[in-house]
Amino acid sequence: MALLTKQNLTFGLLGLVSLLGLPFTLNYYNVSYSPVITLLHIIMMLLCAYSWHLYRESKKTKDSNQELNDNRKQILLRENVLKSLFDNNNSYLWTIDFAEKTFLPSIGFEQVYGFSRDEFMNNYELWKDRVIPEDMDIAEEHYARLKSGLPSNRMFRFRNSNEEIRWLDAWGTPIFNDKKEVTHLTGVAYDITDRKELEEKLYHSATHDDLTGLPNRKKLMSHMKSEIEKCQEKNQSFAVLFLDLDRFKFINDNYGHNTGDKLLIQIGNRLQTFIDGKGIVSRHGGDEFIIIIRYNKYKQFKELVNGILDTFKTPYDLNIENSTISASIGISMYPKDATTIEGLIGQADRAMYRAKAQGKNTYRFANPVLEQAEIRKNSIEKQLKKALEQDEFELYYQPKVVLKTGDIFEAETIIDWHNSHLGRVSATEFIPLAESHGLMDEIGLWVLDEAMKQGNRWKEMGIDIRLSVNVSIIQFENPLFLRNISNLLSKNHYNAENLTLEITENILQNTQHASNVIHQLQNMGFEIAIDDFGTGYSSLSVINALPIDTIKIDKSFVLNILENEHNAKLVETIISLGDAIDCKVMAEGIETVQQSGFLKQIGCLYGQGSFYSSPKKAEEFQQMYEEQLA
Repeated sequence: MALLTKQNLTFGLLGLVSLLGLPFTLNYYNVSYSPVITLLHIIMMLLCAYSWHLYRESKKTKDSNQELNDNRKQILLRENVLKSLFDNNNSYLWTIDFAEKTFLPSIGFEQVYGFSRDEFMNNYELWKDRVIPEDMDIAEEHYARLKSGLPSNRMFRFRNSNEEIRWLDAWGTPIFNDKKEVTHLTGVAYDITDRKELEEKLYHSATHDDLTGLPNRKKLMSHMKSEIEKCQEKNQSFAVLFLDLDRFKFINDNYGHNTGDKLLIQIGNRLQTFIDGKGIVSRHGGDEFIIIIRYNKYKQFKELVNGILDTFKTPYDLNIENSTISASIGISMYPKDATTIEGLIGQADRAMYRAKAQGKNTYRFANPVLEQAEIRKNSIEKQLKKALEQDEFELYYQPKVVLKTGDIFEAETIIDWHNSHLGRVSATEFIPLAESHGLMDEIGLWVLDEAMKQGNRWKEMGIDIRLSVNVSIIQFENPLFLRNISNLLSKNHYNAENLTLEITENILQNTQHASNVIHQLQNMGFEIAIDDFGTGYSSLSVINALPIDTIKIDKSFVLNILENEHNAKLVETIISLGDAIDCKVMAEGIETVQQSGFLKQIGCLYGQGSFYSSPKKAEEFQQMYEEQLA
């Protein structure tokens, strides 16, 4: 091509020179144009133009060839890059030809699968034989989508030539003919096993406890959500077991956190081994574990729970003197006890605390009635601390009467509590909690102070009536009790002779202390009554030894006094006892005219109860008392 170009260029230059030089030559030799010369001149001109045309075309061809060479170099470079990418990076290109029924992968296929391409090239569906059965649905769906004419991307597992399970990320695109029929499939596939293993490690770390390797709270929540959905569909049940270790704090504090950690690891292993796929064991936090397990028969389930407790009996490998430990378990059932994750765990948690309170190393089932009582109890405890500050307590007054006439001779003060969240809270609900939380002294002094103030108000109005106030064992045993009550008398200028202090029998257990305090109270002018007599610890000798002014027969004896002959005889005996030691006897809880009549018949002189009047507010009691006086 280069030679031809040079010749054309030479002829063209000669023709151009001849064309331009011919007129001068003819003129020089004084030769005129003839037809031959004219024809020759035209031929030379055409030759010149044609030579120029050939030169231009040859130049274009040369440029095109150069561009083609450059493109070939770039294509070769790209081919080398793609070959390097897909043959050396756990990936391969692939094509399926439906007409030829062939599967053509790039050489990277051998690296991914460990098989030679020749084994698969003549069977375009042989690759499916290496997909593991659990993922076959995914692979089939991916293949069907491609054959239907849609692009697809799916991840599934396969076995390589060493029978190792690997992960494949397969991408594919269909190719159509002019009739819009799928004739080929083409795509790329990557071995993503390393990435999947890293993802699984990260997921395991996020959903499992670092110490024990058990599922953590996040994994537990996910599992419970799934269990609830499955049980809703199939109308089935499952149980939530909330375990708390009974001696863990002692071991952790006395032998160190490393020993505590070893113990938690061993407990986790034992529980996991015992449950053995029948459920999920998770570490909820600290020394708490939660087990989620399906159950069909109640008897078998109880055997399983007892088996869990038994797993704790074998000593642990801790290199300490006593390496045994026990657990308390609370159990809630879906859907009987709750239908939400929070409800089920909360019910099981509270049941576990009942198991601890009732001896530990045992289990308790969730109880809706106890659950509501527990919730109310917790609310009372929370609100009780603010009740005095917010002036939520109020005193009610219940008349004590002479049974023969029905005349009121004394009023018992009864504390009542109205809370905006809880409503009305009776003294029987909050007094035990006040005692256990160290609030009884403060509340008791408020009652005494308020009773004295009300007594003074009535006295100023011309109503002279004796009041009685209950004193708890917490107040009675406080070394400052006598000083506090004396200060209240002085503060209110109140006469102690107008006040009866009611104590319960359990105060009398420490006879010497009780005798000393009672004598000092009586010296101050108070009368002393034993409340709820017959339900406590007092004996005849104690009653005889102490200067008691009044015995109040507990309402449990009066309630069925007409039906229970044994109770009737006990009441009659107490009345006789009171007469013998010169002590007033009063019956509590009189609800009917028949009870009142029977008590009068056997010699009881005093009583109180709803038959005569329920506790009244100060204004209502005052009106009732004034009507009696009128």
